[in-house]
Amino acid sequence: MKELIDIRLPRLMDLNLNEIARIVPEKLSYELTLSEPSTATLVMNRSEAAVTVGQFMELYETYGSLGIFRVENVATTYRPGLWDRLLRAVGLREATVTVTLRHAVCTLEDGMIFGYHEYGGTGVTLSEVLTELIAMQPSPYWQLGTVDYDTRYQYSFENESNLLSAILSTAEPIADEHRWTFDFTTVPWTLGLITESQDDACEMRMNRNAETVKVTVDRTQMVNRIYPLGYGEGVNQLTIADVNGGVKYLEDTASQAAWGVVALPFADTTVTDAATLMAVAQAQLDARREPTVTVAVTGLDLSALTGEALDRLTIGRLCRVPLPEYGVSVRERIVSVRKADVFRDNTRAAITLANRRADAVEQMASTARKAMIGELYSQGATNQYAVHFADNADESHPAELAFYLDENAVHINSVMCRFRLEAFRGYSKGAASGGGGASTTTSESGGYSSGVKYTGNKLDSDTHGASNYTEGPNQTTYTGHKHVDEHVHALTVTTPSHTHGVNVSIPAHTHPPELGILTGGTAGSVTVTVDGNPVPAEAIQNGDFDAVPYLDKDDGGKIVRGTWHEMTITPDANTRIVADLHVKTFIRSISGGNY
Repeated sequence: MKELIDIRLPRLMDLNLNEIARIVPEKLSYELTLSEPSTATLVMNRSEAAVTVGQFMELYETYGSLGIFRVENVATTYRPGLWDRLLRAVGLREATVTVTLRHAVCTLEDGMIFGYHEYGGTGVTLSEVLTELIAMQPSPYWQLGTVDYDTRYQYSFENESNLLSAILSTAEPIADEHRWTFDFTTVPWTLGLITESQDDACEMRMNRNAETVKVTVDRTQMVNRIYPLGYGEGVNQLTIADVNGGVKYLEDTASQAAWGVVALPFADTTVTDAATLMAVAQAQLDARREPTVTVAVTGLDLSALTGEALDRLTIGRLCRVPLPEYGVSVRERIVSVRKADVFRDNTRAAITLANRRADAVEQMASTARKAMIGELYSQGATNQYAVHFADNADESHPAELAFYLDENAVHINSVMCRFRLEAFRGYSKGAASGGGGASTTTSESGGYSSGVKYTGNKLDSDTHGASNYTEGPNQTTYTGHKHVDEHVHALTVTTPSHTHGVNVSIPAHTHPPELGILTGGTAGSVTVTVDGNPVPAEAIQNGDFDAVPYLDKDDGGKIVRGTWHEMTITPDANTRIVADLHVKTFIRSISGGNY
């Protein structure tokens, strides 16, 4: 009865955490686990209180609170029979109610992440990522507390049906031993992530508090060379080669020397960032490079009797189990504590220790999440397209091919170019006129001067007395005349400076075009640039070359996405250029509409 007196009764609360009643249970059992929400089962008489699903209950141990649990299931058992009816008639017995409880962290399972979202990355801490995720809970029961890690990994979630598994998965890349903490002394409750202590915290010895010890060594989950695979498929599947010096695997040589090489793939197609994938894989390798050692101990929890911290068996603590009679000493972390009857047999306990605890995501969330990945996570598809150019070009007017690389292009498989030079082309020999016109021309003269000498016939010079004559029928009468001798007359004509205006009118008319393809010369050489970066002549074979090495890159050496890229071909003379650019990418459909 001492144990019954020293343990506080469970406290029943409503959805707003207001206390409803204290429960006197007939039996209380629990299993506290390190990797998933702890569970408890409470058996009570129906007359105690009306317990319904969704309510909360705080459970206690000899050393204090075990935490707050949520009522997940209520089963009522009715027992017909005379004796039972007699007891119920006098109020001594009613139906038995069995209440199944889960740790209150399960309230985070009520939330989800709809659609595609990315968190973290360069400059964004783990605390900031967790703050954003916790803000998505439908009921504000939790807030973020202490986070011992300042990592900056990138996380992506798509149609995540379980907010809790998304939150716990953020610790998956952390290789150090860590533990989630739950503080119910605050409202809202506080969720934290801390580094596990490496100091021995408790001990179980044979003939003292350990009754049976079972040590199991299992290599079925061991791996010392791991090939991480992330988002995508086939040649487009994400690997760690870009962040691991071109090597696609991680390995532990010490483990290989002791146990031989054990190689396995590790696939998580929700990871889209190579650095995050490498960190997750490293954490898996660190946890599995040795065979799993599991220690099952049945014994006594003496902490309530001795008051010694060394006897307190709580999850997460390092526990030492020396077995000198067998020459064996085990030192592992407590991953689960089970008690079958807290009030009637509080000291009886079953403890499980392990050198590798299953990751929170691996046990609690990974199976459920990965089962939905194929249905809910978009894995993308290979996308191919071509850009064509065929036109005249010269030194001042190069051929220009612009193409866009989508920001959702997870992988750029190839960007190949092919071009050829042809003779310059024209397509007509005449052009039509739009109408008539007029032209006026003016000419100027500097003047002209001319002298003319006239010479007449020789005549006799004779003078007659008669100066008049009379002519009649058949006779002429001269009354007076004279003859002039040979002589010369000088004649001079002068033309002054002047201009002549000439006007010519052209009536409206057209010239019918003379159609035809005229060919000219062909350039002897070209200069090719991609995003302004020159392509060496030796890289071009028969007009073919790979444009990938010359495309603009970001700080991580990746081709810049979400922007236009341009290739130019500049000839040294008039020519015709025919060019094709073939782009092959792996696109993930996480943005845009459905039109």
